[in-house]
Amino acid sequence: MGLEPNPRRIKRTLNMFLLLWRLSQNRDELKTLIKPVRLAKIVIIQQYYPRLFQLITEGPHYLIDLERRFREQDKQGAGGEEWQGWGTGTGTGTGAASAGPLTEFLGHGLLRKLLLCGAGEPDANFEDIGPFGVREYVYLTRSTAQPVPPAPTEVLPFETQMEVVPAGVFLMGTPESELDTIAKLGVDRMWIQTETPQHEINLPAYAIGRYPVTNAEFARCIQDNGYATREYWTEAGWKQKSTEGWKQPRFWEDSRLNDPAQPVVGVSWYEAVAYCNWLASRTGKPYRLPTEAEWEKAARGTDRRRYPWGNQWDARNCNNKENKQKGDAQTTPVGQYSPQGDSPHGVGDLVGQVWEWCSSKWGGTDPTPKRVYPCQDKDGREELDGDDTRVLRGGSWGSDHPAAICRCGYRGWNVPGNRSDVGGFRSAMTLSS
Repeated sequence: MGLEPNPRRIKRTLNMFLLLWRLSQNRDELKTLIKPVRLAKIVIIQQYYPRLFQLITEGPHYLIDLERRFREQDKQGAGGEEWQGWGTGTGTGTGAASAGPLTEFLGHGLLRKLLLCGAGEPDANFEDIGPFGVREYVYLTRSTAQPVPPAPTEVLPFETQMEVVPAGVFLMGTPESELDTIAKLGVDRMWIQTETPQHEINLPAYAIGRYPVTNAEFARCIQDNGYATREYWTEAGWKQKSTEGWKQPRFWEDSRLNDPAQPVVGVSWYEAVAYCNWLASRTGKPYRLPTEAEWEKAARGTDRRRYPWGNQWDARNCNNKENKQKGDAQTTPVGQYSPQGDSPHGVGDLVGQVWEWCSSKWGGTDPTPKRVYPCQDKDGREELDGDDTRVLRGGSWGSDHPAAICRCGYRGWNVPGNRSDVGGFRSAMTLSS
């Protein structure tokens, strides 16, 4: 697998693998779960790429995403040991906007060879087992992890993975002819009426988070005094935060919801804006919340699909009440439903999982918004000041009638100070023309 020619280190790695393999085969719950090729890869990563190992203990989806990115490199004919084509902010597809904390690993040719070793063979890839499966390998090996050297100063581990949505026109909203059909899925026709009329929107290119912001990512904002820095907050947000004494999300200590790889929940719209402002300040990049139109285009693509994966409801493609396999009473680690649940733009977890705050105003406190469709960004709906109700998109793990609510076009709303256990957000970023 391309290990450096250091006999002592190779022997230590081999001994570690043999020890863990015997351990797994002596435990009934691991005997059929742990496969030798995957275990060998994890042990090598632990011994030779300790920062990557630390990263995947925080978010097992990172290992799957890195494997996918390396596969895309090979498809594009990338050669050499130090190919640096991803995460440069150009192009489209996986990793085109930002690879986030994976950036520092993308030029490692030996690591690419390691992860793609046995590609296509049974029990070799990590994509086949998802984040829950990766976590079992991490649990088995992490007790033997080596101290992690500090990350290079140019690496920003709190940046998220982003996907580019190209400039162009898409159809936003739902045609009147579909309202009765959708209403039969279990939602009041009055609510879906707000999705009409369907209309064309022409958006410039932008980037949007591949996943909702996770607890691990949000934790860095807390640690960096995000709640104590006035410049990150709107006037109304700072006032409510100070009055109510917010120092962290509402469910930060809830063991059902605070795994590092789960989406952060219990965050108000004000906290979501503050996080994006903090991230923009720390990186010098124009991070922000997505507009309602940007969120829908990232989910729907340009072919008018009803769900991110197509026009037919499939409860297996997202975290929702009808899916009984992965805990319908809480969020799941991000990436669990990728790639089958991804949108045409490679964006994951857009429906189900958590309601996602958008920057856009809803404009009222009843089901009929003051700022109705067609969506126009110059009518004041994108102003950040004030305490107007704001748009939520995507439905959640707790939504009733998920086939109706977990759609690309469904519109929700709440007051900006709401801190629900079903509410989170993802970041977006303006791209230069």
